Amino acid sequence: MSHSIGGEAFQQVFHDEGDFDAFVDQGGIEALLTCVNNHLDSSDVCAKVCRTLIALLQSDNERIQLLITSGGEAVVASVETRWPDNNQIQDQVRLLNGMFQAVRNLVNV
Repeated sequence: MSHSIGGEAFQQVFHDEGDFDAFVDQGGIEALLTCVNNHLDSSDVCAKVCRTLIALLQSDNERIQLLITSGGEAVVASVETRWPDNNQIQDQVRLLNGMFQAVRNLVNV
């Protein structure tokens, strides 16, 4: 079964990396989390969303904090649990968890 995760905003993330602010402002992070929750059984969707989140969050503590407050840690944990033998997804989960930890460390300083 193929899962479509299209949509203008989602396509923008893959094709126009320079305009992440507009994507975030239009609820993009929440849409990505919903996408994973709705398609947790698709490794392809989970991998694409994780890759997108990593690109979106690079060195942007405000976006990482938004992901955390939007329930992103729980969603990433669900992906980690659902795909334990998928090395690509597990690598992405480790990167995201590292970003979460770095922001938590800054907040707790």
